[in-house]
Formats: sequence, structure tokens, C-alpha cells
Amino acid sequence: MPVNPRRLVVRALARLERTPGAAGQSVLRTMLDGPDARDLDLRDRALVTSCFYGILRWRLRLDYHIGTHARKGVPSDPELANILRLGTFQLLFLDRVPARAAVHTSVRLARQLRGPAVGKFVNGVLRAIDRDRTPPSELSTRYGHPDWMVQRLAERMGDSLEARLEANMAPPPVHLRVHPDSYDQVAGMTKTDQPDVFTVRDSGMDSQAIRGGIQAGHWLPQDKASVAMVDLLDIDRPALRVLELCCGRGVKTTRLLEKRQMHNINGLYIASDISIAKLHEAKRLCQRWLPQQTVHFVAADSTKRLPIAPEIQFDRILIDAPCTGLGVIRRRPEILWRRTPDDIDTLSKLQWNILRQAIQRLAPGGQLVYSVCTLTDEETTGVINRVLSEYDLTLEQQQQYTPENDGSDGFFGAVFTRPA
Repeated sequence: MPVNPRRLVVRALARLERTPGAAGQSVLRTMLDGPDARDLDLRDRALVTSCFYGILRWRLRLDYHIGTHARKGVPSDPELANILRLGTFQLLFLDRVPARAAVHTSVRLARQLRGPAVGKFVNGVLRAIDRDRTPPSELSTRYGHPDWMVQRLAERMGDSLEARLEANMAPPPVHLRVHPDSYDQVAGMTKTDQPDVFTVRDSGMDSQAIRGGIQAGHWLPQDKASVAMVDLLDIDRPALRVLELCCGRGVKTTRLLEKRQMHNINGLYIASDISIAKLHEAKRLCQRWLPQQTVHFVAADSTKRLPIAPEIQFDRILIDAPCTGLGVIRRRPEILWRRTPDDIDTLSKLQWNILRQAIQRLAPGGQLVYSVCTLTDEETTGVINRVLSEYDLTLEQQQQYTPENDGSDGFFGAVFTRPA
């Protein structure tokens, strides 16, 4: 029996809710790579992807419409709530799905999973929403952002607030960083303003072709702003000792390897992360991407003394610090309903502790790059000002990318140097 793509959407949403630390893109990729989605054609795969991300992105607004027309508000049953969100999203945001089909498929799914009475309830709520599509008047609800987030942005951004909210709600561009040996594969792509990064928007490439290129080692998905953060680090002479903290799954590591190869660097390179699982992924990725380059991977908590011989100092340090991720909302829309105001203070303290450990390892004349994929003052300029007030470092440069101005993810980077 053919798999029901809408059932897959509800199942993926449930899996994400059961796994608080999981990223939506990881959950969806696992679902689409699994046996349940094996027989989906490209059109149905696109529908699953569109509905899954759309529900995550617009969840707060969808819940507003459901709460307006369901007598007891959004149901506490997560699966039923997601069936209603699925139907509401199709009604309000998917022009290619007729209203009748959006209601009918949701009602049928509710009957299958919860019985005829629940199907009748879903039918009533969705038909009421279809009759009354009036958008909410409050800015936060209209753009699917929590009140606290909009208030903070309003204080910081003033008249440009709505541009940020609108950009956060737009699907992200597909940026691909091309392997140095694969420029013959970029036909149809468009070069961005960041070296080696191309976009496939309007190129006609489907997701299968993009994934095929990733598997073949022709390119990696990496936003141009993320690449720009790595490129702030000067890799400009042989025998540099390089330390990368919070390396994650190694995408930025591969960029550093490219720079080392380009400048014939043969010094020590250590990449560290607290997650052993991510380090295994990083090691496999780097071995595929540039197997002739050597990286030493170390599992460590970067807020504490690093398990590296204390006499070793590093000429270059890159920190991709854990953060609230408010600059990548359109790529990880679950941030909208997972993050709280307290997270900002908690993570800024974490970032400070990582920086303290890194600075102790920075050699005289060395350079340190601090980057985050968020734009809050506490996690950007606040951390930077504290570093300058407590350490004898020079701030050489700051760089910021925003989704509304640069067509990229939101990133902030700062470059420090230690006197020789």
C-alpha cells in the first residue's frame, strides 16, 4: 500500500517533539531516508518537506487560528494538534492544495488515527478556518514569533523589525560550498558573493540531484555567512598551529582544510567538540573531503581546561560557539517555540567560559575568531566587550550577516589578536 505523505508529516513532527534536542532537518532527513518513504515520488517528497517545515515555521500562527475556532483551544493530544496544524497550513499557505483536499485528507487521517468522532471535530474546525482566514492583527502572531522575541527585536531594530520577521519566515536559500575539484559540476548554479559558494535557487535542480552531489563529494550544504565566518581566520603561512573549538560535524573543519591545503600548511591542527558522535561524523566527512589533510579530533568540554599539553599554544583559534540560533530561524524554525529568554543569558555565560579557555591557549601574535549564528547583543557585542575589558587582546574586525539584508543566515563574527 502506498505510504500516505501527510501521515509521514505528522509522524516526523511527533518524533521531533519527543526529542527536545533534535534538529528538524535531521528528523526529516532520517524520515525521508527510511523505509516508510522509499516509494514516495518527488512530488510527494516535496509535499512532505513543505508541510513539515511550514508547520514548524508557522506553528504559533496556526495555533492562533485553531485556538480561535476550536472551543477548547489547541488540543493537548500532540498528534491531533499536528493533524489540525497540517490541515490549517495547507489551507492558509499552500495554494496548490485545494481547500477541499486539505480538509478531506486531514479528516481522513484523523479518523484513521483517532476514530470517527475526532474526524468530525477536525472537519468542523478546518471548515471554520477556511471560512475565516483573517490574519491576526498582532505582529508577533502574524509572523509566528513569540511575544518576547518580537519585543527584544523591536527594541534593537526599530523600523526594520518587520523586515527581519518577514525574512525569518521565508524558506532559506540553498547554498552549496563546492569542492575545489568539482567546479565542472556547477552548471546551472549561481555564484554568490562568497568564494566557492553557489546557490541553486531557480536553477531547476531538484533535491535528489543536490543530495546526489553531496554523496558524490561535489559540494556541501553551507550557508555563505557560515563560510564567511571561517574565512575570517587568516591561514597565511606554513607550520601554523590551529585549534578549532565546537567543531560539530566538521563542515567548517573542511573549509579550514581547504585553506590549509591552498597555503601548503603542515602544522598541528586539532578540532574539538563535546559530542563524540559528532566527532565521528566530522572525521568521516574530512576523510572524504580532503583525505590528504590531517586533523586530530579531541573530545572535550570547551568550557573547561582542554586535555591538550599545557605547553602547546595555538597561532590560530576558531570558535563556532553554541548559541540561541536566532540567526538561523528560517533553517531551524523549531527555535521559534523552543527558545526562551533565559536561554540568552545561559548561553552568553557558556560562550564566555569557552572564550576564557581559548584565550589561555592563544600564542603571542596569534589570532582568534569567535562566531555565533545569532544576533542578540548579549551573545555578540556583550561577549566581545567583556573580552576586551579583561584581556590584553585587540579587536581587529567584526562582521555581521542578517537574513533581511544579505540573503543569508544571521551570523556574527569577531577577530581578536594577541600582541606578539
